[in-house]
Amino acid sequence: KTNKFLEYIIGEENYCRLTVAPNIWFGFQGLNKKQNLIMNISDIEHNQKEMKKKSIQDIQYYWKNK
Repeated sequence: KTNKFLEYIIGEENYCRLTVAPNIWFGFQGLNKKQNLIMNISDIEHNQKEMKKKSIQDIQYYWKNK
C-alpha cells in the first residue's frame, strides 16, 4: 500500500490525455465553475464485478476548494 499522489491540472488551456494504469485509484475534481468535462475511452467493456468504489472521505488527500 502506498499513499503516493500525483496531481494534474488539465483544461481548456492545457488539453491532454491522461492514461491510468490498471489497479490505480483515481479521482477527479472539477475546478471550472461553468462546466467540467471528462471523456473516458477504453478498449474493454465495463464489468461491474471488476469495479470497487471508495468514499472520498476514505482517501487521505487534500482536495482544493473551488
